[in-house]
Amino acid sequence: MILLLSALLLTGCDTTEPYSFIQCEVELILEATEGAPGAEITLSGGPLSDRMDTSVLVDGHPAEVLAIEREDCDACDTCLQEESCGACEPCLPCEEACAPCAQTGRFAVPDLPAGAVPLVLTNRFGSSAPQDFEVLAPEIP
Repeated sequence: MILLLSALLLTGCDTTEPYSFIQCEVELILEATEGAPGAEITLSGGPLSDRMDTSVLVDGHPAEVLAIEREDCDACDTCLQEESCGACEPCLPCEEACAPCAQTGRFAVPDLPAGAVPLVLTNRFGSSAPQDFEVLAPEIP
C-alpha cells in the first residue's frame, strides 16, 4: 500500500501518458462529405474493427454507427496473425491475402445545426485524422 501511494505521489505531476490504446491512424474515406441530420453516410478505409468498438464523432457529437462490414478479410486476418504483423502496418507476406479485404461502414448524421464541422472515427486500432464534413439543414417537407 505504501509503495503504491509512493508511486502515485511520484508520478502525480507527470503529464505524459505512458500507455495509449491508439496503435495507428485509421484511414477514413467518406462516400459523401455532407449530409442532413439522419442521413446515412457510407465510409471506407481501415483498419476497421466492429460496430461495438467504433465511434464516429461529428463536431464532437456522437453519430449512430449503423454498421461496420469487413468482407473477404478472414484470410488476411489469419495471415497477419501467423506472420505476427499488426493491423496497422504493411505486411509484405500478406499482401496477396489482404488484397480482396474490403472494409466499409455506415453512420447516421446526428441532429446538429448546419455548418462545416470535423468528423473523426475511432476504434480499437486508433483514430482517423479529422475529416471536413458539412452538416446540411434538414429538408422541409
